[in-house]
Amino acid sequence: MNKDIEYVQAVLDRKINAPLYVRKQCAVYKHIFDGNDEKYCINMAKRNLIIEITKLLYIQRKQSSNIPLSYTLPQNFLKRKF
Repeated sequence: MNKDIEYVQAVLDRKINAPLYVRKQCAVYKHIFDGNDEKYCINMAKRNLIIEITKLLYIQRKQSSNIPLSYTLPQNFLKRKF
């Protein structure tokens, strides 16, 4: 499964504590991702490109270590037990 959809599903199932507006945005994203929206669609090629780019980006956590941005994205939330 895709990491973005895993995050969205975890928010919708309330496994991740998120504000109401985030839950609403996740519901809209899942609706669009499933292809149920007549007006909007997700360009899968661009989505995959963004995922690959975030794997290359680094974010400064401590002065001694650089951690890729992709490690700080939703997959870290899914490993936690709530």
